[in-house]
Amino acid sequence: MISAGFFALGAYNHMNSAEYWIETEKLETIPEEFAIVTENEIEKYPALRRALKTTGESFTVDSAEWKQVEEFLRLKGSNVIKVDNDYYQVRLSMSVA
Repeated sequence: MISAGFFALGAYNHMNSAEYWIETEKLETIPEEFAIVTENEIEKYPALRRALKTTGESFTVDSAEWKQVEEFLRLKGSNVIKVDNDYYQVRLSMSVA
C-alpha cells in the first residue's frame, strides 16, 4: 500500500516537471486543409499570439496556457491556421524531465 503511494507521488511529480513548448512556422504555400483564425480569437490566447509574432522561435509556456491552445486548435480541427492572408503551422510539444 505504501509503495503504491510513492509510485503515485512519483508519477505526479514527473508529470508536473514537464516543459510545454509552442512554435509557429509561416508556410510559403497554401495548404490543402487549414482553419481560419480571427484576430479576436488570437487575443484570447496570449501564447498563440506570441508564437505568431515570433514565428520560427519556440518558447516555453505554462501547462494551463499550452492546454488552452491545444484545445482551441482541436476544436478548430487543425494545427494549420490561416490568419489574415498568411498560413501557419502551429507546433505544440512537451518534454518530460
